[in-house]
Amino acid sequence: MSMKLEELYAAFLKIVQDSDIESGNRTVAFEKLLKVTASTLRVSRVSIWLLDSSEEILKLDKLLEREKGTFTSGIELKASDFPSYFKFFKDGKALLADNAHTNPYTFEFSEVYLKPLDIHSMLDIPIRSKGSLVGVLCCENTVEKRLWSKEDVFFGCMIGELISKILWIEKSEIQKAKLIQSSNLAGLGDVSSIFLHEIKDPLGVILGYSDVLLEAPDKFDENSVGMLKKIRFNAQKIATISNRVVNRVKNADHQKRSFEMNKCIQNVVDLCKVQRQFLNIEIKNEFLDDISVLGSELDFFHTVSSLMKNSAEEIAESKLEQKWIRVFSKKDNGWLHVFVQDSGGGISEVMQKELFKRYFTTKPDDKSSGLGLFICRQIMESNRGKISFEPEFPNTTFKISLPLKGA
Repeated sequence: MSMKLEELYAAFLKIVQDSDIESGNRTVAFEKLLKVTASTLRVSRVSIWLLDSSEEILKLDKLLEREKGTFTSGIELKASDFPSYFKFFKDGKALLADNAHTNPYTFEFSEVYLKPLDIHSMLDIPIRSKGSLVGVLCCENTVEKRLWSKEDVFFGCMIGELISKILWIEKSEIQKAKLIQSSNLAGLGDVSSIFLHEIKDPLGVILGYSDVLLEAPDKFDENSVGMLKKIRFNAQKIATISNRVVNRVKNADHQKRSFEMNKCIQNVVDLCKVQRQFLNIEIKNEFLDDISVLGSELDFFHTVSSLMKNSAEEIAESKLEQKWIRVFSKKDNGWLHVFVQDSGGGISEVMQKELFKRYFTTKPDDKSSGLGLFICRQIMESNRGKISFEPEFPNTTFKISLPLKGA
């Protein structure tokens, strides 16, 4: 084995045993892979580009500029703008462009990309997942031309395989999370029926005794009669709420269709009000005129209830004098925005960046999987919606957005 090949193999052996690579922690793993590629191959820039669902756009997932030590993302390359490159790329072969300005597959980048960044050579390695092309690992040399060796290509291909592994782990975890969520939501109808059955008998007893006592008002003073009426009224209210929520959950599904937002939120609020963790928390809901949105009502129900549950858990354990949760909405350019806000004082900037990442949690492992907000984001994106933390509010606030009907 040549000295260079030994060096490459040692670098690969070290990175492949890294815990973030093994676990598939995408954000951290990609950064580590780009760093080891840049340092081992001694290239100026290394990046990972992934195909979108149309397979006509490559999106920059992460780029490392070796000298600066900085990462960037967000650029897009369209097949319509770079047809020669995309044609070669889709053949799934490694592209060795020693002179990227004259190479028949990379010359299209010369004026708009290569010259402004002083890039002279490119080595692009295809990334596959289960046989399908999903992206490219791009190594770029600045200042002078680089003659790529077979060892460079070999190392790039090994790194490409690790990227593929990480993408596969992430996809598997998302599918697993969705399966669990789907299974849980599918069981909500049964669970809610059991819930109704469990409280039906004691509620019947309360209502029955209240009726009996109220039939003999002369045996009680005015104060006692008033209290009995309140007991009966609230017991009847619990029964009505329970029936309504159970029927709503049982009849809901994941189909994307028009539904009335206010009724859905009211059902979430009603369900929360009868749960123990919300007993000492004031719940405020402020609605616009009844509005129809497009999406899965059950998915939206799950997302709002998850956010409210998170709020309740956080403020219940706090020393806040005021403990409240507020749900309100706004319309804007074809979107309806629903805000779930609580009396907490917000979230630190460091934590804001981590909130929607898989496995992130501030709670002990036995109390949280760290998948709650991650799944909420997946759910909303599958409904053409969005979910975000809103730092401009003084109190802890999350925003859910769904397209309005007809938008």
